[in-house]
Amino acid sequence: MTEKLSPGELKTLFLFEALTDEQLRWLAEHGRVEQHPAGTTVFGEGQPAASFYVLLSGTLSLSRRVQQDEVETARTDQRGVYMGATQSYVREEPGVKKVFVASGIRMDLARRSPEYMQELAAHHVGGHLKVAPEHVDPGVLDLMKKPANDDFLEFDKEFKKASKKAGKKQYLVPYFIASHPGSDLDAMIELALFLKRNHYQPDQVQDFIPSPFDLAACMYHTGIDPLTNKPVYIAKHLRDRKLQRALLQFFKPENYFEVRRALEQAGRQDLIGSGCDCLIPDRPPKAALDKRRKAANKQISEQREGDHIRSKAGVGYRPHRKSSQKRSKK
Repeated sequence: MTEKLSPGELKTLFLFEALTDEQLRWLAEHGRVEQHPAGTTVFGEGQPAASFYVLLSGTLSLSRRVQQDEVETARTDQRGVYMGATQSYVREEPGVKKVFVASGIRMDLARRSPEYMQELAAHHVGGHLKVAPEHVDPGVLDLMKKPANDDFLEFDKEFKKASKKAGKKQYLVPYFIASHPGSDLDAMIELALFLKRNHYQPDQVQDFIPSPFDLAACMYHTGIDPLTNKPVYIAKHLRDRKLQRALLQFFKPENYFEVRRALEQAGRQDLIGSGCDCLIPDRPPKAALDKRRKAANKQISEQREGDHIRSKAGVGYRPHRKSSQKRSKK
């Protein structure tokens, strides 16, 4: 294997197949081929990513330290898989006007680098930056393998400070998820309280959907954390998932009755009323009543439309058969 790849060889990788000849020549000139013996640690979790790696041959293994053991979480030999520093600062490149980052920021690392935050806010955000704190409950975040919620709060603070210094009005768009393994009604209520206290009203929310080869999917189907063998709460019933989703958008009038049912089920009636921490008022708003009325009318309408396939009492499925006539004569 040579120390560098030619533009033609780079184009055979799916990651670079859409690049122009000029871009391929630039990569061929600035990139290099590295060979690592089996078992070599290329980089560790949490370390600054100084290089962008693309797998040409061999096998890549990702692992995570759990207590005193190294636990393998993924393994691949797919040529072209990439990792490392996926963000390039190319503002000085001729012909490149803007490089925007829409999402994918490691908040726990970024907030600890004032230089990075200033560079990000000043040159790489187009008004809104999507981030994924996903939850606030420590137990759920631990199952997600995500940092504590304090990292999101500190990142939000540093981002606002850096945006103000850059003279820009920019906002974070946080994403949260309902029904993730480990997330019960108590955890979702704490998330709803966090949203209210910090004046967040998420317009888009996510319901957990198990994906293949994912630790969370394993938890969902088995009810067990595979890394610790401890049981994990799973919200599988549709009624439970609806309550969790409604809590994420407790502020929407149409979610009133679902939120109230969730609070009553969890024994948190103290959050119903006019107090500063209350999630919903004591009386349902007009929009909630309208939604319930429309649902009831739709159900009645569907029942009436289905009457033509229901038999009349005493007639049976085939009203003209002999046995039916005999019964009717009696």
